[in-house]
Amino acid sequence: MPPSPNRLVETDVVVIGGGSAGAHAALQAQADGLRVLMIVKGFLGRSGASIFAGNLQLTETRDPEATERFIQIRCRYGSSYLSDQDYLRRVSQFTERTFFPDMEKRGLYIRRHDDGQLVTSGDRKAGNVWAPNQGFSGTFIMELLRKDVLVRGIPLLQETMVTSLLTHEGRIAGVTAYDIVRGEWIVVRAKAVIVATGPSNYLSTRATGTREQCANGLAMAWRAGAELQDIEMQWFHASDIAAPRSWMRLHIYPNPMPNTDKTVRLYGSDREMFFHQGMYPKAKQPYYLQLRNLYHQVRRGNANWTGGYYGGCPHIEPEIMQRYSYQAQFFRQLDIDINEQLVELGVANLRQPIVIDNRAGGGGTVGALTVVHADPDGYTLLFASDAELTIAPVVNAAANYNPAKDLAPISLVSSGPFMLVANPKFPPNTLQELIAYAKTNPGKVNYGSFGPGTNGHMLGEQLKAIAHIDTIHVAYKGSAPAMVDLIGGEIQYAFFSPMAALDMVKAGKIKSIAVLAPERLVNAGTIPTSAEAGLPALVGGTRFGILAPAKTPRYVIDRMHEAVKTTLASPEVKASLAQLYTLPIGSSPDEFTKFITTETGKWRKLAADIGMRAE
Repeated sequence: MPPSPNRLVETDVVVIGGGSAGAHAALQAQADGLRVLMIVKGFLGRSGASIFAGNLQLTETRDPEATERFIQIRCRYGSSYLSDQDYLRRVSQFTERTFFPDMEKRGLYIRRHDDGQLVTSGDRKAGNVWAPNQGFSGTFIMELLRKDVLVRGIPLLQETMVTSLLTHEGRIAGVTAYDIVRGEWIVVRAKAVIVATGPSNYLSTRATGTREQCANGLAMAWRAGAELQDIEMQWFHASDIAAPRSWMRLHIYPNPMPNTDKTVRLYGSDREMFFHQGMYPKAKQPYYLQLRNLYHQVRRGNANWTGGYYGGCPHIEPEIMQRYSYQAQFFRQLDIDINEQLVELGVANLRQPIVIDNRAGGGGTVGALTVVHADPDGYTLLFASDAELTIAPVVNAAANYNPAKDLAPISLVSSGPFMLVANPKFPPNTLQELIAYAKTNPGKVNYGSFGPGTNGHMLGEQLKAIAHIDTIHVAYKGSAPAMVDLIGGEIQYAFFSPMAALDMVKAGKIKSIAVLAPERLVNAGTIPTSAEAGLPALVGGTRFGILAPAKTPRYVIDRMHEAVKTTLASPEVKASLAQLYTLPIGSSPDEFTKFITTETGKWRKLAADIGMRAE
């Protein structure tokens, strides 16, 4: 919850979501005499998945045999609704007897036979009903619902993202929300909250509608302790466009094109086809069947969940694509011809908003302990450096945790080297000269760090142990005062990141001695490495990783690791890290665990050798 909301609103009912479900709920609540407020992360009726609804499945409910046959097929092959047979029976009756007649009264043209029966695809007893010549019928329906909401004067917050549900005395009592356009936090007090929304990811790099059916709403309700009933959720698509990641939920639609049996085909990395809907002729919405087949390809190494497999329509005549597929025309504007090209696909990414909570104190141990004691649900993660993970448990008494056991390592994300830099008036200009000078002047040379137990402190002690020199450690409260005293000559040398040091080196305020890395810096190639200077063991810097609370389910850890790997493979991310003189790593959870154990052992041995105690 925001510490100081900009606005407080009171109402009877809050409806979250601007799709069909949200609009209907708001209209019904108002009809029941209640004060209603709608909150929509995009625009009412113009974002989300409802506008993409092109057809509805229907069975001829007057034929009991056809009804039962349809229900059996739907339960076995139809999408992945968590629905029972009674639900399917009732929804078919409602669709035929109430929904379609209501839409026709509003002006939506739906084909019927001369006897008044609805025309279904293939003219079968059970199939799809289409609204021809009007594009997606969902667009038409949502415009009608949008008009109804506005005409009835229902208060509406658009481009506003709900962030949490509020509770009071064990009951849901409202929501917190963020107005994206105005930058305002809003608290809404309400007697009831209706969650009719997909993921609240308006600020994400990839957006979606309700294909994941209440994924974020479900999470918010669960965190608030609400009792969950009648949950409906669908699988992710297996055919989202893998790149560029900034595209909004584009996917190669897997279902047959209207009035044809032509479908998209999926291919593994070996370009061998592994799925098309014709493999399951009774399946109308083959999303989970796609995933089932993709799973086998991932197991065989022919794909991974975030890419490495492909979709396209090279087997379909161009005129059919032009006539029946909106995708062919749309993708052509992006210089993609899915009649000729196979497009790399992937299962949609996490799409979760991320709140960064900087917990200062204890050299990072406060933040680490917060995650150690958090619920292992995958929603609270630790982004930490090796100082908190491998040094603090050795030298900081407050760090009473074992990262390899009390946390679940996900991935070592990146690694950036430190530089050994010195005051310009300090006589030595090379690492060997520094060692020789320190040996000649024992106890007279000072080196600085950002504080006890930091990377710079431990690297300074490591240099002393390796080179057998006697220099004095001066601890500062942060990097800024250490840099000031290095420039002023109060300390003779220190260890800084290239981002902090290079500008000062170029300005002549400090000088470079060595880069503590196996290779020279790309943009500062004249600075020798510690190995070239004769001390190959003096390698170090700052490594960052992501961890979860211990006992977080392994499938969550693996899913997060895949997301990290995909992100680090992005050219944009690589370029951003390069500007920070940092390399992407993306190690596996097991490799990260081994890194923590090995590095902690190294620092523990050094601390024991020099008599350093945890304080």
